[in-house]
Amino acid sequence: MLHVYRIGGKLSLVFYIVMLYQLWHLCQYGGLRSHMLKLLVVLLGLVYTLVMWLIGRKHQKKEDSENGMKKKIFSIELVVMLAVTLFFGGRIIYSAIPYNGALSWKVYEWTHKKEIALEHNNLYESGVEGILSDLEQELKLPETLYVLGRFQVSFDETGEIQSIDTLLYGQDEKEKKNTYLIEYNSQKSDTMTVWTDGNAGGEYEEDMRLSPMSEILEKADWKNQVKEWAEYSGQSQTYEILYMGRRAFQTEEGLQYNISKEVPKDKKDMEY
Repeated sequence: MLHVYRIGGKLSLVFYIVMLYQLWHLCQYGGLRSHMLKLLVVLLGLVYTLVMWLIGRKHQKKEDSENGMKKKIFSIELVVMLAVTLFFGGRIIYSAIPYNGALSWKVYEWTHKKEIALEHNNLYESGVEGILSDLEQELKLPETLYVLGRFQVSFDETGEIQSIDTLLYGQDEKEKKNTYLIEYNSQKSDTMTVWTDGNAGGEYEEDMRLSPMSEILEKADWKNQVKEWAEYSGQSQTYEILYMGRRAFQTEEGLQYNISKEVPKDKKDMEY
């Protein structure tokens, strides 16, 4: 028992240092799977040696109280443990600061990424408003939304949404710009992935408001057009609506409005 007591404390300190090192390395560089087994082994070793040390200490308590050297060694071990804790604890905290380590990206994901169920998944029945309604249940969307780049949604001949790809932004009540990067793929998940509070350089331009998209779709005969294409094709296809804001043209030259029976084999796009 004396032998176990003498080495148990020192081994537990070594295991403690190794555990902190592994935790820091994980937070700094990532790779949970590669670190999991190492951390488990070190943690078991730490628990085992610590328990053995506590059992041995109970039996040697009287002798320790009379031995000044052992008190000094114990004090040194405590100082080493505190120093190591402060050192690796500081490194772990540093890795959580944006762009300083793998942990910072995990923290960003935990605080900025949301998975939102797409319940209104039929564009014919709910339109774009259905998508926004599902987002509104989890996010407090600005009253006026703007499109940065494009609002792209694809669907099949029944209207079931296949994918969504867009970056929306708007101003909240405190005049702060909020952004929403929205991604959805029905083949991978039934939820929309939304990244919030990202960087967006778009201005609050009237021509980039999202609301005209719904107005255009209400007036356009796009459902019947898709139906004609689907009947002509005779097979399941993916159709796409691409909205890039309101555009003005100085001349009618080169502009065409054409409903053709010749449908591309892969995908039919409708751009407004």
